[in-house]
Amino acid sequence: MNPSEFHDFTNKGKFTVRRSKKYWCEIWSDQTIEQTLIKSMKFRGGITDNVLSKWILPMIVMQNVCDEIENFCDIHYETSEQHVDTQSSRIDRDRNDSIKLQEWLSQHPPPLADTDTVKTLSSGIIGGPDVNCHLAPEIRMEMVTKMVSYGNFKNMTFKRKHKVVTPASVVNNFKAGTLKVTAIDPLTFVQRLCLSKQSDEDATTPICVTSKFKLG
Repeated sequence: MNPSEFHDFTNKGKFTVRRSKKYWCEIWSDQTIEQTLIKSMKFRGGITDNVLSKWILPMIVMQNVCDEIENFCDIHYETSEQHVDTQSSRIDRDRNDSIKLQEWLSQHPPPLADTDTVKTLSSGIIGGPDVNCHLAPEIRMEMVTKMVSYGNFKNMTFKRKHKVVTPASVVNNFKAGTLKVTAIDPLTFVQRLCLSKQSDEDATTPICVTSKFKLG
């Protein structure tokens, strides 16, 4: 590499490689190595003596020979000149995903509601004071600062109170009289309501179904 190319490579961001005429096909220089030299590891059983000798001795030269043979025979690995993100199958998939997302948002409360609490979008459960997942960036920077201050890896200690707590990680429990019920399953709870109700009026008053437990 001559000095001018080295200057463009290191200072002007011209480190991408274009190996074909497809649109948006520029890749980083290290990815070029992965798609050429390292490709032999994927179908020849890993780093064998044969692969290692090809890396060290003739692999770099033979790669250019193989590229020229592919160009001469007009046989390439590319399946289409069209980018994968603009293919009809990908467009249909993105359209279906957008429809699913719109349907989900229409069936759930607005995610940007005016509230000062952490609220689960899917279930509407409001997180308690222990939920701090919205402060994950701040907690991450605090933990990184502590890791740097320790100096030695073996001296690192992490406390449970410093971890990120999500609403799903909090144990759901409540007291029914003297009985402590933990790990509430919403599906099991609804099934109990449906099986225990005596009439349609009971379904509108869940306390009638669970009347044998004195809540308090």
